[in-house]
Amino acid sequence: MRTALDLLSDASLHQRGEPKPEPLRVVSTPTFARQVLIPYLPGFTAAHPEVELEIMLSIPYLDIMPPNADVWVRFGSGKHPGLHARQLTNDPVFAVCSPAYLASRGPFNRPQDLARAELLRCPMEPWRPWLDAAGLDWPEPSRGVWLVDLGMMLAAARAGQGVALTRRSLAAEWLDEGKLLRVTDIEIPGESQYYLCTEASRTPRRVVQAFSLWLQEVCKLAAQDPRGLHASQE
Repeated sequence: MRTALDLLSDASLHQRGEPKPEPLRVVSTPTFARQVLIPYLPGFTAAHPEVELEIMLSIPYLDIMPPNADVWVRFGSGKHPGLHARQLTNDPVFAVCSPAYLASRGPFNRPQDLARAELLRCPMEPWRPWLDAAGLDWPEPSRGVWLVDLGMMLAAARAGQGVALTRRSLAAEWLDEGKLLRVTDIEIPGESQYYLCTEASRTPRRVVQAFSLWLQEVCKLAAQDPRGLHASQE
């Protein structure tokens, strides 16, 4: 998995002599920034020391995006007017909870057993598609804590507050450490995914192209490993 990333690193923006500072503003959703951008940034910054990188956070639920960015990482359908979108992830969605919650409320051997569970709610990951796949004619949960960030919902599940829907790219570390456990084997295609977006009306600068290729390669290689995105650091 290191070979392709090393090749990208070799194709850096370095010029002879003192490199000219290259500003790069990236806007990301909070969860993707915490789980992917920050852990893997050393690989990019080491290859491109001339890049003055600024990372800002969006608010996906309110569709608030800081202006004047070079790259946006967005979660959704990939249809964003005025932006050219490249898909970064293709994650299935499944249910998880903490070992302590499973011990106190489980077992959850059948989907119907979730009737005694608190289903953690997030507008970015609704329950209805998963419930349909499980053969449960239940309405979208209307009670309980309402969390507007995927990372907060995942943290709530890890803290033993209920069952959450998640993706391996976001939960791989806690799944591998046993801090989260899958609930049933049911999984569904994620209706929303992460996309890398740039302005459609202008040709991306060389630094934008380099960052875009790097991030796409990280996500592509990680998808080939069953442990998820965190495996790319090894």
